[in-house]
Amino acid sequence: MKLRANIVEKRGTLQVVVTIKDGFGKTSQRWRDTKLKKKGNKKRAERIKEQFISEIEQEIAMKQEDYLVLKQEKTETPFVDYLYSYLETAKPQLSKTSYFSYKRYIDIRIKGYFGPSGIMLSDLKPVHLQRFYQKILDDGCTGNTALHYHAFIRKAIQEACMTEQIDENIADRVRRPKKDSFVPNFYTKDDVLKLLQIFKGEKLYPIILLTVFYGFRRSEVLGLKWDAIDFMNKTITIKHVVLENKEDLTTVLKEDRTKNASSYRSVPLIETVEEELVKLARWKEKNKKLFGAEYNYEDDDYLFTMENGNIIRPDFVSKRFAKVIKRNNIKRIRFHDLRHTTASIMIGNGEHMKKVQEWLGHASYTTTANLYAHLDPSFKYASAENLANTFGFKK
Repeated sequence: MKLRANIVEKRGTLQVVVTIKDGFGKTSQRWRDTKLKKKGNKKRAERIKEQFISEIEQEIAMKQEDYLVLKQEKTETPFVDYLYSYLETAKPQLSKTSYFSYKRYIDIRIKGYFGPSGIMLSDLKPVHLQRFYQKILDDGCTGNTALHYHAFIRKAIQEACMTEQIDENIADRVRRPKKDSFVPNFYTKDDVLKLLQIFKGEKLYPIILLTVFYGFRRSEVLGLKWDAIDFMNKTITIKHVVLENKEDLTTVLKEDRTKNASSYRSVPLIETVEEELVKLARWKEKNKKLFGAEYNYEDDDYLFTMENGNIIRPDFVSKRFAKVIKRNNIKRIRFHDLRHTTASIMIGNGEHMKKVQEWLGHASYTTTANLYAHLDPSFKYASAENLANTFGFKK
């Protein structure tokens, strides 16, 4: 870095101009007005010039020191350590579910793959990520899971670029894992009626009834509180969720949020559901008397609790559902497939895809269309009819 300073007269005053030439031959100038007239002020202007040069030299030295520190950080930050650090930095902006999911990504697979080599963040290459994705696919992960890993890693590396720890996001030069094609599994109307008959009298019955009618996610139906039920205006509002806590299997995560903005929604409270909720309230009151001081009032604002008042856990619902349908020899589906069942029946009834999207609380129309378009053959018949009319063919 080379500096050259001169004093020139400009607009009636003496001004100091410092020309800076960096190691690449690029030049720039810095100016300072001494506010002095030319006559009799040469020595004072020289002192200002020397002071200005000193300030610039100190500024350059500090930048060089920062660069050396940054360079050292680039070479001394292991990739795995950086991911843990990034996750803690991003934690305030993440939901608890996302935070714990990302932490598991690092703990279970990323650390096991990249940890032993101790590869540094700055040494990471596209080929390293490509091999990692292939490894988890070979281990049995789905393409969707590999895609989730890629999204997390890419976002973390992008943060490193923004904070100038590295120069580029090498994740952008990796072939993204291919998303698996997904065909939803679901029940027919007759299957649903049989299912409800089987669960009649079970504590899961109202959960299944609400899920299959409204297409609620498991987290949404278990997150329903009594203040979400408006018996006066006949509505149910989704605004709270209950999820598995994979970090602590003895607890659940309770969050005043929904999966996305569209998931926050109100649906009509139909008479059949209202009657079941009234029965549920009476059942809970009976349990309070039965358990007395042993009853857990902490979760009393939730609709769905065990006999002793403890909130019903998500994994209990899924396991109990699977056990009962297996025992009764009916088509085996996941609990989440009841949500697909709702969509398929709505589409079978001729509902427009946009209405299905709003009913299910999907973030976008595209999500709904990608999942369920194959269930709606009507648009194909309409297209065929339009083309036949165009060409004058027989229908």
